[in-house]
Amino acid sequence: MKVKVKFANNQLVKLQNPEIIDQRTVFNEYLMSRTRLINKLTDPRRDIDVECGYLETEPDITIYRQLYDRDDIAARVVNVYPDECWSVYPEVYEKEDLGETMFEEAWERILFEHNIWSYCHRVDELSGIGSFGGMLFGFDDGRGMQEPVDGLNVMGKRNPTVKEKNLTFIRCFDESVIKINSYQTNPRNPRYGMPETYLIDVADPTSGAGSASVLPPSRSMVVHWSRVLHVADNRKNSEIFGQPRIKPVLNRLQDLKKILGGSAEMFWKGAFFGLSIETLPEILAQTDVDVDQESIKQDMYRYMNKLQRYILLNGMTAKPLTPQVADPSSHIEQQIQAICITLGVPYRIFLGLSGKN
Repeated sequence: MKVKVKFANNQLVKLQNPEIIDQRTVFNEYLMSRTRLINKLTDPRRDIDVECGYLETEPDITIYRQLYDRDDIAARVVNVYPDECWSVYPEVYEKEDLGETMFEEAWERILFEHNIWSYCHRVDELSGIGSFGGMLFGFDDGRGMQEPVDGLNVMGKRNPTVKEKNLTFIRCFDESVIKINSYQTNPRNPRYGMPETYLIDVADPTSGAGSASVLPPSRSMVVHWSRVLHVADNRKNSEIFGQPRIKPVLNRLQDLKKILGGSAEMFWKGAFFGLSIETLPEILAQTDVDVDQESIKQDMYRYMNKLQRYILLNGMTAKPLTPQVADPSSHIEQQIQAICITLGVPYRIFLGLSGKN
């Protein structure tokens, strides 16, 4: 049977077994050594990364997840490709004639029962936060999650002599909640070096806790690889781990945070002009006059932060300071353009614009 697919999309792990080499750790050490070598070859009088406040160490999944959750531009970096690619769902069919085959009928049933394309969109986003993500499939095969799916061989191929199993649920996870628990260590196995089991933190359904803002307690469970779709893009030296989408533009995101946060503070402090409180010269000439500085501070606090619109001064004068407010839009645009160049995304697409809008 041949299946044709019209598709609109291209598509810190801490090992439990100390005898297995952590591929990601080795690769990160290699990159850090290269970075240190490059720094030695450049101007020794200055370190641009230090001067600009960029991160010197490799961020872990916790940092990437926080950036995705709290930084708006970082979330756009992760989601721009999935949002554009999954804006139109692919069309899957077995034959081009009008008759519906058994495969097409089964596929339509899965789409109706599980809305699988929405899960594909979601795992595409989640896998880009860190170095990989996973889609967990539940089957009614009567086995535990740590066991292989009944009816699949070592490579995940279906045994035609075993009765087909029904798909019961789908869940998607990013690297912060799914870890590789063990690897296939047998060099004679076709899946040598690939994940054998995963450790997934799932919400505890018996806790009765959790809301839109507070996550429910979770519990870890070991899951066999045959129940997980491992998703990793931007892969280079590893077949398992990809490069987080935020990583190449992390410095630009930090620069944007400075500009956006700094411009807000600049407007807040500069648009509302300051005041210079000056004692009159004739008052300063009198040696027996004592200026109540604490009272002035309290009055200024009420004027600047409360609704009081007057200042009572005696023997003093208040002069307005010229506000200093600059337009940050050109600086913001330059940083976003640099991000678009790195990602290979058109500027208007990254901004969410379409057509001539």
